[in-house]
Amino acid sequence: MNTLISQIFNLLTQPPGNLIFHLILVFSILTGLQTTALIHPIENRAIARRLITGFLILLLGQIVLFLISALVWQKIIPNPVILFPFDRAITFFSLAITAWMWNFSKSHRRADVVLISFGLLAIILLFLDISLQINPQISFPFQWIWSLVNLLITGLSLLFLIVRKEKAWEIGASFFLIVFAGALASLFNLANEAADFSATMRLAMLCAFPLLPSLVKTLLPLSAAVQQQQELRAETKSSRSMPSESRLFLPWIRLTTAGSAREATALLTAAIGKTFSSDLTFLIRQENPYRPIRLESGYDLIRDEALPPLQVEAETCPLLTNSLQKGKSLKLIAESESPLQDLLSLTKAVGLAVPGHVLMSPMPDNPEGKRAILLFTPYSKHEWTVEEQVLLNSICEQLPEMFFQFAQKEKLATTVQSLQEQLQMTQEQLKTLKPERIENPPPAPEANGSLTSDPALEIAGLLAIQREAQETIQRLENENRTLREALRDLKGKNNQSSEVEHLEKELRQALEEVARLQNALANANMRIVEMQSSPGQNANLNIKDTEAVLSIIQELRQPVSSVIGYTDLLINESMGNLSNQQRKFLERIRTSSDRMQSLLDDLLQTSVFNISPIELAPQPLDVETLLDQAITDMSDLLREKEINLLMDIPQDLPTFYADRDALHQVLIHLLQNAGSATPPEGSITLKVKVEQGERNTLFVLFQITDEGGGIPADELSRVFSRRIKNGTPSIRGVGDSGVGLSIAKTLVEAHGGRIWVESDGEKTSTFSILLPVKTPAFTTKTLVP
Repeated sequence: MNTLISQIFNLLTQPPGNLIFHLILVFSILTGLQTTALIHPIENRAIARRLITGFLILLLGQIVLFLISALVWQKIIPNPVILFPFDRAITFFSLAITAWMWNFSKSHRRADVVLISFGLLAIILLFLDISLQINPQISFPFQWIWSLVNLLITGLSLLFLIVRKEKAWEIGASFFLIVFAGALASLFNLANEAADFSATMRLAMLCAFPLLPSLVKTLLPLSAAVQQQQELRAETKSSRSMPSESRLFLPWIRLTTAGSAREATALLTAAIGKTFSSDLTFLIRQENPYRPIRLESGYDLIRDEALPPLQVEAETCPLLTNSLQKGKSLKLIAESESPLQDLLSLTKAVGLAVPGHVLMSPMPDNPEGKRAILLFTPYSKHEWTVEEQVLLNSICEQLPEMFFQFAQKEKLATTVQSLQEQLQMTQEQLKTLKPERIENPPPAPEANGSLTSDPALEIAGLLAIQREAQETIQRLENENRTLREALRDLKGKNNQSSEVEHLEKELRQALEEVARLQNALANANMRIVEMQSSPGQNANLNIKDTEAVLSIIQELRQPVSSVIGYTDLLINESMGNLSNQQRKFLERIRTSSDRMQSLLDDLLQTSVFNISPIELAPQPLDVETLLDQAITDMSDLLREKEINLLMDIPQDLPTFYADRDALHQVLIHLLQNAGSATPPEGSITLKVKVEQGERNTLFVLFQITDEGGGIPADELSRVFSRRIKNGTPSIRGVGDSGVGLSIAKTLVEAHGGRIWVESDGEKTSTFSILLPVKTPAFTTKTLVP
């Protein structure tokens, strides 16, 4: 028997067995800490805070003791006798903290002072014990002092619990009784525990500390609100049914599917009637105090059907008229002896004999007149409460925004229908023009090297670019409209904000520029219609016609530049701070404006090619600098689609002669085509090589590979031709609009180079440009063949 007890004591005091002792104490403390943090009721917040503080101090003491034990076990601390005083001091202070938590969970200043005193006493005894352990020449039974103070603290705590006998005091008494027995056994067993751990004390703490989590449940019961909530859940769980709840939320879900304002008002009155269990529900409107009150939409809950529009004379309902005009809610009670005139008039209007109670809540001001929701209970005689009145007021405050959204939706649907009709008419006109072009083909170009091309193709190209310009303008208008609404909301929140006024002024100027852009575009449409209506006269685009187109393009470029300038001014917050949503809208406007300007540049370039030769100004170019500029201009597109750009550029590239602007434009068109064709999060590869031709002639080879899905083999011949989006089918794997690649081919061939495309037909396409390092001698005006 003695051997078994000795083995247990050795297990608790000798490593690695004493690890079990530390783990059980730490787990017990963590369980109490977690329970306190989870329960933490509002009404017992002070108690919870004291318990959390006590648990954290206990946890910190065990962690320190565990670390010192580990360092001694690994012989990092050479003198193991230091560990024994630390173990006794932490044990004593842990018992003091536990007694403080159990007996003085509520704020008690004297108890806090006594606890601090015990802490100081533990520190003093710790240093004295360490000094005696280090100096073995001094023989003093310091273990007696630790055992006595442990007996003192546990005895006092046990006495407090027994005398006060608060709720669940038996658990606390059991805790301290076990520890008291351990301390007493340790006091009588000092002969066997000299200069070592107290095994009996550790065994007692091992048995007592798992009772600590019960301290939390004793001192922190569930709050009354939580208990009531749990009881209500238990009571209503069986009585609540899905069909009864569906009567409340299904009508509001149907309201979101309304296709028109009239349908929305009918569904709205039904939803409100079912929500408030109102016998009759009306949406009423009065233009002015002298006009009749119109019951525009109604719902009968008893018959579950909509009611036809009705009206009541204003003179017969003075209370309703006054509340409508002043925008105040109204509650009328139907008295059996002398009912109010308003109730009698309303009862007569709906065809009933007995009046009921009325609750009316007005909506915010509306330009079309005063509107309100009226609840009428002639059947159930339900008398409306204050809570129902507050809820109805809250609903009515949100209704004007809903009606505005439905009105915008109807307006948008009408606009879309009109645009579809115009598109259909345009397509029919194009179908009519095609046979005429086939029957009357344009004459062949003269032998003097005229630059005029196929007029049908030129008109179609202008139509394609003009159509994209219209789409860009439409996007600009939508973004401006959305930004204007956001500014209106911001202005409503703070009417005194001068920053909002400046921002709105600048936006209004931008909108005026958009209107000017639309007028210029309309002139271009008229010019194109004139060119289409005279196939005989305009068989060949002469220089005069092309110059007129150039003039229109210049008119278009000026308002686009103004829109870009005002947008940059707003984005830079020069006139006030912007919200994230407003900045997002402005960035979209800027992107659409840049796209519009790019389309105008392509149209300008195409028109210039028809009336004058290309002017090239050769100069020495650095390939890396040229590529950096092109990639910088395309960074927004690549960043927006999260496209990875992989570059393979050798060192020591030779300097070659070319027109900087022309070659920059070629690279921009190829990178833009690759960026548009590559899907989001795809990759684009840019390679540059130096090739050697015949007679040691050096060439620079640019290759741009995209992941646009590849180009079919039978479509490769059409890649560099001027394509029309609605006139010919689009080419799979090509992101260009139909003009950019044609311009790139023209500029490359003007430099004496070649451009071609290769594709695997399934995933990738590679566009290649081959330019001589020393181009053949050409003048600054090179004619495009």
